[in-house]
Amino acid sequence: MIRSRWLLPAVTAAVFATTWLLARQSFFFADDFLFADYFIHNRVTVEELIRPWFGHLMPGYILADVVFLKLFGLSWAPAALIIAGIHAGALVALVRCLDAAQQARRLNVLAGIAFSFSIAQVAPAMWWAASLNNFAALALCISTLGCLTRWVVRRRVQYLVAALATYGAAVAFSEKSLLFSLFSVLWCFLVLWRGRRLKARLALLRTTWPAWAGIGLISLVVVVRFVTGSYLASSGEAASTAESAAFVGWGLVGGLVPSLFGTDLWLFHSSPLTWAAVVLANLVVIVLIIVSVRRQPAVVGVWGFVGICVLLNQVALSRRADLLGIQNAGLLRYHIENTAIVWLGLAVIASSVLLARVDRAPPDREGAGNRPRSRTTLVATGAVLVVCGALWVQSTVLTVQASPGHEARLWIDRVAQTWPTDADPKLLNFPVPGGIVLSQMYPYNMSKRVLPQLMPDVQFTDQTSQAWVAGIDGTIGPLKFFRTAEADISTCLADGESVTVPISVPSGYWVLIDYQAEARGALVAPHSELDPLTLEAGSDGVVGYAPQGVPDGGLQLTAKGTSVCLSTVTVGLVDVAPKG
Repeated sequence: MIRSRWLLPAVTAAVFATTWLLARQSFFFADDFLFADYFIHNRVTVEELIRPWFGHLMPGYILADVVFLKLFGLSWAPAALIIAGIHAGALVALVRCLDAAQQARRLNVLAGIAFSFSIAQVAPAMWWAASLNNFAALALCISTLGCLTRWVVRRRVQYLVAALATYGAAVAFSEKSLLFSLFSVLWCFLVLWRGRRLKARLALLRTTWPAWAGIGLISLVVVVRFVTGSYLASSGEAASTAESAAFVGWGLVGGLVPSLFGTDLWLFHSSPLTWAAVVLANLVVIVLIIVSVRRQPAVVGVWGFVGICVLLNQVALSRRADLLGIQNAGLLRYHIENTAIVWLGLAVIASSVLLARVDRAPPDREGAGNRPRSRTTLVATGAVLVVCGALWVQSTVLTVQASPGHEARLWIDRVAQTWPTDADPKLLNFPVPGGIVLSQMYPYNMSKRVLPQLMPDVQFTDQTSQAWVAGIDGTIGPLKFFRTAEADISTCLADGESVTVPISVPSGYWVLIDYQAEARGALVAPHSELDPLTLEAGSDGVVGYAPQGVPDGGLQLTAKGTSVCLSTVTVGLVDVAPKG
């Protein structure tokens, strides 16, 4: 049962290499571009670090991201290495936590492998923000449990200091780590001290008061800041009780439990087969709980630890059920903490059950007590592993293909491949594909915000005669405008004068304006999100993007810096002009 000293380093290296290979298929997307652009235009201050970001308090993550951007910019090579390091660190933290709780067994490494190669870890491994924020915080939380375990067992002050330091860092990276303040108490009370009488456990809680006082003080500081700030208000209204309950239930039954067997049901279309998989996976877990408790009653507390922690994680997340949608409760990136808790618990349960079986083995059967296996058990275990392995491979491939980071990698590579070497095109300020940066993140989803971070010399224009765009696949080429509506206005404006065009613009459509200007100037639309359009002297057309559209009341245009005559205003969509 006691393992080789080289086993954990070897597995750690394998996890690092595998995560790095996964991360190499990806690229920055969504929050990554938003923060990069934001901190180009804003100073890093304490106020910026502790302000609400999507309803979260995460100064540690913001600071770490800013430091990375200062050192490397949006360079994916060092980001992939850091992601691999974070995931490998989480493995080491989980295994060492188990080592502190029940000696350095091979079973602990197997639990670490199951955690690190869980299908729930694939998506975070392909997202810089998820790894640097959520996964780094999780690694620190697991480290807190490990350091706390060593302090509770050995009572050496360095372990207590390490536990408080890692917990403080964890809540600095994500306020969601606050739950681990409770989890740490449950870990000691239900797992480390299992088998003891209630009175003895309560006495141990009292004698370990410095840990709870330190964790409580750190938690209080964060809670006060969170409650007195605008974090909850900026995260939207809380979901109803019914929505929250449905979110919690489906997240556990249809998300977490099937993922333990290597499948991500969120990737598959709903069918009788997927529902059968849900039922079967949950039945297996129920049977596992019953059998383990019958074999070793002391593991009831460990199952209680797993159940309470997982449930509290889901309840905390369910506040956003209305925003996320009940169907997305099964998204496995919301279950990385749950996955760690489950494998921590399963390692302790498996070890307890196996040791109990060894102790009960008949003494007259040499070797039977140490290795109590049957052919039927081996065959059943092998069949389960083969099925789970096949499901894991399929889900991993689908996760990589569905990853926005993978889409961003393909799109950016295609832009680079199709960029002309014999010309210096000027790009229209167009929205990048929604998988790369969500349209809800406007204006951070616009090419003028994204591409200069990757191609510093890129130029932009509003002139239809010069503009190039990139298609949905990243292929760039001259602009082609596809008309859906048109208004003939034939009017001239002096500098500062306005005109209202009787035309409506749907959300996400473009406006093309044909004009003749005396000098360089601009057209602005003061009552819409249409960016100011730069006019050049002479005749041409300018085109602008209307993310929220323009209502039926009409599009108001104002001349700035020049006199201009407008002929037609056209509404439509843009794409790359077909070759030939």
